[in-house]
Amino acid sequence: MATVEPYSTQSGQKRYRVRYRKPDGKQTSKRGFRRKVDAENFKSTVEVQKMTGDYVAPSLGRITVGELAPNWLVRKESDLKPSTYKSIETAWRIHVEPRWGGVRIADVDLDSVETWISEMGRTIIDRNDSDKVVKKGSGATVIIRAYGVLAGILDTAVKSKRLARNPARGVENLPKKKRKPRTYLTHEQVALLASKSGQHRVLVLVLAYCGIRWGEAIGLRVKDLDLLRKRLTVVENAVQVNMEVHVGTPKSDDERSVPIPAFIVTELARQCEGKGRSTLVFPGKNGEHLKRPISHSGWFNKAVKAADIPRVTPHDLRHTAASLAISAGVNVKALQRMLGHASAAMTLDTYADLFDDDLDAVGEALDKAAAASVAKMWPDGRPAVPTSPKIVPLTSRGRSGAVAETEGFEPPVALATLAFKASAFGRSATSPQTTMVADGSEGARSDFLIDAGEDFGDDLELVCGEQVDEVAADGLDVAGGGGFEAAHAFVGEFGEDAATVLEAGVAAHHVLGFEAPDLMGEAASGGEHTVGKLAHPQGATGRFGQQHQNAVFGDTQVVVRL
Repeated sequence: MATVEPYSTQSGQKRYRVRYRKPDGKQTSKRGFRRKVDAENFKSTVEVQKMTGDYVAPSLGRITVGELAPNWLVRKESDLKPSTYKSIETAWRIHVEPRWGGVRIADVDLDSVETWISEMGRTIIDRNDSDKVVKKGSGATVIIRAYGVLAGILDTAVKSKRLARNPARGVENLPKKKRKPRTYLTHEQVALLASKSGQHRVLVLVLAYCGIRWGEAIGLRVKDLDLLRKRLTVVENAVQVNMEVHVGTPKSDDERSVPIPAFIVTELARQCEGKGRSTLVFPGKNGEHLKRPISHSGWFNKAVKAADIPRVTPHDLRHTAASLAISAGVNVKALQRMLGHASAAMTLDTYADLFDDDLDAVGEALDKAAAASVAKMWPDGRPAVPTSPKIVPLTSRGRSGAVAETEGFEPPVALATLAFKASAFGRSATSPQTTMVADGSEGARSDFLIDAGEDFGDDLELVCGEQVDEVAADGLDVAGGGGFEAAHAFVGEFGEDAATVLEAGVAAHHVLGFEAPDLMGEAASGGEHTVGKLAHPQGATGRFGQQHQNAVFGDTQVVVRL
């Protein structure tokens, strides 16, 4: 059991010492407490930590960050790919070691870590010259990487029981990475860039249409191509660190099969002519791996300038491949496999900006589905979508009538509604005097059959049949259809079927006192006469056409003269 004892320093000041046993049974002590209550608190904490297994000997925390770092870096070098390890080693050497190398791990605290993070991102200006930058602040990527190195080393200290917890975890001022705007090339721009790339033309096409990384492209060997199946297999990834190329596995460590567009297959076949199976498809000097082009003076940048296209890097062609694939309708799962992402969610997150149009499509699809199946209501309980066509009174040239606003309703419904309304006047709404007025039409477009034919296709035959029944019920000796305009509509929509309707139209016009076999014959034979052109006093449609020649009511409507 731990005890608290007072003692005096050489200067005569009173202090307190806590004596206790470590988990291994050895006795130890901690002294220097100015107040007894502090000593009592430490004593209680030690006893609890021993019971919970969280006890850490204070002496183990005296090791410095710099003493722990070498072993940590060695482990990382064996676990990570060369390019990744290089960035971590640089972060340790440039940012972490100068600040924390000589600090004991027990002395690292959260406040000091947050202060360090702030200092890394701060740009310092010369006091005597405001245009002179003494120290440029580091970017978010550099800061996050440096913090990750420090936190990783201290995580190791926690695992080895040198610290009870990691004092670097829980910082609140880490900067957020800002995604740089991406440049996506069009098919035309890719073709132009390839044409300006000289001997690297096929390499540019593969990067832009297959979406593989630069290191994966220059690591391709002839044996990795299956041109008959239009596939290439990503097996190696050649990464350049400084001027040295390191060959390893792809970023995800898994091989993957990537589709090759047909027009590139022929290009690759020529590229592989005379090469052995183990030869690189895109070799550099002496058959070695092709070096990455120099940023500003390399062949790629020269090709970009010559093509006069937006500035891009070889890696931007991977983004272009994703853009072209999405615009072509490729599903997300297939795109994920092509790009080698760990999951489809990663693909969606990476290229979220390319799926904005899909959001519009979702809204439109839901709107159509709701309009077709959900009864919309106003707050007061009235239906927002009418259940039957609205009847609007109409007066034209001193004659009274009614209009059925039929948008969203099939002609039989609109016609039935008008028939019910007209019955109060003792007239049949389905007689040849029924008229269709179309939005934006020039002159009259007689008979609801015209627009019905355009909107409902084969259903027109059913509508026509219902009209014929109604006409016959009115005592008109008609074999089918409802007048010349119906015949004209059938000429345009149903070809040879117009003959039947023409006969019915002739019969109907005879009953009504019209003699127009010549005009109707011309219409039935496919002449250029239209309802609008025939709408004059001498024409067969004068009685119907002129009456509503200037009556345009917006949405397609069925008009009946009562």
